Amino acid sequence: MQHRHTGEHRPKNASAALAPAYEQGRPALPRQSRINVDETGHPEFVRSPWAWGFHAPGPHGLTWYRIDAVCNSEVLFEFLGEAFYGVVHCDCRRTRSKFLGETLAVVQFFWTHLIRDAKYRATLSEPVTQRWGERLLAPIKQLFCSWCQRERMLAENWQCVADRARRAVLEAARRSGATP
Repeated sequence: MQHRHTGEHRPKNASAALAPAYEQGRPALPRQSRINVDETGHPEFVRSPWAWGFHAPGPHGLTWYRIDAVCNSEVLFEFLGEAFYGVVHCDCRRTRSKFLGETLAVVQFFWTHLIRDAKYRATLSEPVTQRWGERLLAPIKQLFCSWCQRERMLAENWQCVADRARRAVLEAARRSGATP
């Protein structure tokens, strides 16, 4: 039995009140040229619902949330569709692989996740994993340093330095098997 004072009725009331705006804005998601996607689990609940966030940057962008029982590519297909051909900014979760493999979408992984994973691995006691984390962090630091110095360089020099740093990061990640 629900009691008014417990607040258990509030999410249902809010969902009902927001439903018209939610359904009106939903068709705009697949039309975005770039969209950031992330999700987080809630293990404190018995069935562990997932909170999904979709954000399209820009002056006409939008932010969209979804609570779902699953954390897999079904959510991406449902909201972005099979015909999505924009850039998906996301973490390296395998849940993205099916969607990215079956659409024309391009992926841009979150730097923060790659850096966090490399830093974590560099702290582990297993020597091979620790060296991998350190080898990946070194070119990432060089890339960020080059970005910070770009305004002091000629455009041609900047492009050369940035390309070299980018290739070093990709090579280190590929050698480690970090990419999905």
